[in-house]
Amino acid sequence: MKQLAHIAYPMLTAAGLLLLVAAPFEVLTEIDDRPYSQQALASTYHVDSLLGLVSTLCLFLGVAAVAGRTGPGGRMISGPACVTVLLGLMGAAFLQAVSVFLVPSLATSAPAVLDAPPSGWHAAGVIVSLALWVVGIVWLSVSAFRSRVFPRIAAVVLGVGGAATFFGPISGFLMGIGLLWIGIAGIRLKQGGA
Repeated sequence: MKQLAHIAYPMLTAAGLLLLVAAPFEVLTEIDDRPYSQQALASTYHVDSLLGLVSTLCLFLGVAAVAGRTGPGGRMISGPACVTVLLGLMGAAFLQAVSVFLVPSLATSAPAVLDAPPSGWHAAGVIVSLALWVVGIVWLSVSAFRSRVFPRIAAVVLGVGGAATFFGPISGFLMGIGLLWIGIAGIRLKQGGA
């Protein structure tokens, strides 16, 4: 992961910015009461999905790059927490890619498929992905708080945002603030030390 070290904070900053930009689109998608197949044809859905995919990829690279970082007290950020987040992010990236590339075509060719509630492997995949994501981001935040790899308040904001995943757009807003704070603080620290 040493090769990725220089991109850690820029990727976390980008992920935070993208989540903040996506927040209004996520709110608009969330309050849209039309069937999912009709929502999937709206431009707000397309923008929200695309921003979600790119932010997920940036966050994946950022978390991979901070794995193994040591704080000022010599404590390391938890490797298993990073792995858990990365597994959750892989699932999230897959789901976001489906939203970007497959859902719009299904909205016109097979709307009943989209309007049916998830079941079977689809439901299990979503649940496992979200569970890994939530547990991983909270665990990573606690580990970063204890090791002081990230600013402590920013780690708390990130953890609360991750825990709020099931409460909709507030999660993306809080995580965006936390990631932006962490990224900017890390970039400043590197520039000050250079």
